[in-house]
Amino acid sequence: MAQLTGLNNKVAVITGGSQGLGAATAHLFAERGAKGLVLCGRQTAKGLAVAESIQSRYPACKVHFVTADLAEIDAPQHIIMLHKSILVNSTFSSMWQAYLSVVPF
Repeated sequence: MAQLTGLNNKVAVITGGSQGLGAATAHLFAERGAKGLVLCGRQTAKGLAVAESIQSRYPACKVHFVTADLAEIDAPQHIIMLHKSILVNSTFSSMWQAYLSVVPF
């Protein structure tokens, strides 16, 4: 995987951020200097715990969690209006295949 650079002063939106690959990516982005993170997922308690963990370890990175099920057509409206610089889609397909895409905005 390519070295993650250029995260300073960027805000990332990370889907699937309440656990697994999404949570690990969020921790990595905070470690690498992201200005902020917007974590999205279906499991509110887990998502808030991940956000709190990152916020306490990296106080300069502002972390928010948004409960959203991206299988619902209207769910992205909660997220899309938030400021973002990077979108990480770390969700799983119905065939249990992992997808990871990083898209700079």
